[in-house]
Amino acid sequence: MTLTFKTPRLLLVTLLLHFCLFAIGQTTKIDSILASTEIESSLYEPKINSGQLLLLKMAYGSIQIQNKQDLKQLEGAHIVSIDLLYSNHPKSGDFSQLIKKRLQSLQQLSPELFQNYNIHWRLVRQTNCSDQSSAQKLFHGFVITYRPLQKEEHIEKEIEYLKTILSDQENKLTTASSDLALESDDPPTPLYDTMVGSNGELLFRLGSGKKDSVQYDKDMEQKKAQQLKKSSHSWDDKPDEPTPSELYNSFVTPKRDVTILNVLKRNDWKKMLIVADVTGSMSPYTGQLLMWLRFNTIDDKVKHFVFFNDGNRKNSFEKEIGKTGGIYNIPSSEYQAVENLVYESMRNGNGGDRPENDLEALIEAVKLCPDCENIVLIADNWSSIKDFRLLKKFKKPVKVILCGTDVELNTQYLDLARATGGSVHTMEDDLVHLMDMKEGEVIKFGNDEYIIEHGKFVQLRKI
Repeated sequence: MTLTFKTPRLLLVTLLLHFCLFAIGQTTKIDSILASTEIESSLYEPKINSGQLLLLKMAYGSIQIQNKQDLKQLEGAHIVSIDLLYSNHPKSGDFSQLIKKRLQSLQQLSPELFQNYNIHWRLVRQTNCSDQSSAQKLFHGFVITYRPLQKEEHIEKEIEYLKTILSDQENKLTTASSDLALESDDPPTPLYDTMVGSNGELLFRLGSGKKDSVQYDKDMEQKKAQQLKKSSHSWDDKPDEPTPSELYNSFVTPKRDVTILNVLKRNDWKKMLIVADVTGSMSPYTGQLLMWLRFNTIDDKVKHFVFFNDGNRKNSFEKEIGKTGGIYNIPSSEYQAVENLVYESMRNGNGGDRPENDLEALIEAVKLCPDCENIVLIADNWSSIKDFRLLKKFKKPVKVILCGTDVELNTQYLDLARATGGSVHTMEDDLVHLMDMKEGEVIKFGNDEYIIEHGKFVQLRKI
């Protein structure tokens, strides 16, 4: 009798302890967000532009999320940042309690967001309002940057997207104008700089290069909303029509990152072996590679293309390091043949997990073209290298074109370049001579710093 009495009591104590620790952890996370430095902005722009955005809207002064059903879009997603936006009215007011309650509202709906310590949080006070009326027209709520879980039904949409942008470019550009586009080191201006509802309501305004405040013109916004309706971009909740977040991504995100075009313009590499990740999340960059190939004379530049999709359609548990597969190659720069192989690689992909088989692809690629002079890996900064332990089998210098680097750098690619005597290239920077760096030395990228500790790069965290 004694044993049967104590066992449930012990279980109850354990469960209560677990619940208390969980609650403390959740509270601590909210407190740390509240303690972070508030950002004041007259013209809000997302910090990270290489992902998709989910907008969770709240009314002025409210703590209720109006479109909480949209949180289902985050299932299985890779989330990197969350901004909480609010207006500066009353001017210079203390909104700490309102902010805390808004965070708690999100926590109740999606507690896992507060358990993920890799998410970057920002509090953004919007200052382009002079009274309550203008404050009410600003967007209030959360802006979540993420990469969605890639699903099989998305692949054909991605391919159609690539075909559309390539066809549009072919209609608009000559080789000469393409070269002009490649000379720009700055991302193009967004096509659409304002988020409006179907009734002309201002939800969200993107930066368009202007640093001054922007006045809200309701008539103008209503006209834009009507134009969007005519082009089948309504924001009504209909099954086949885009959400506000989808509308933002379709108009803006593909225009903001020209990493592939910039890097290949800056660097005059010859006899390249290009090894490219063509998983679904890389489609904007795959499009840039195809555009570069289509509108440039590259007879002496590329000898061989290798595309990889991380194991074709294998489930994660079926993937064996070094034998994952999903690698396609073509020893040609003939445009149509390369484009067709890209689409074949994409269609056969969607392997399930996020880390990729970069090193397996590199090892196979060198076997296919041992006399290629410059090995160029087009990689996804958002994804890790699952087969990094194969690095000891690969010694040739790798030039890594790293895509999506508006989040912190994935240090595996710095380690890969340093170990092989290679380099890392982003939209604006060429990180060379990494092999010459010694233990304890620091490299700076953007506002972040990375130090070599025990032979590997580690990000220096700011206190």
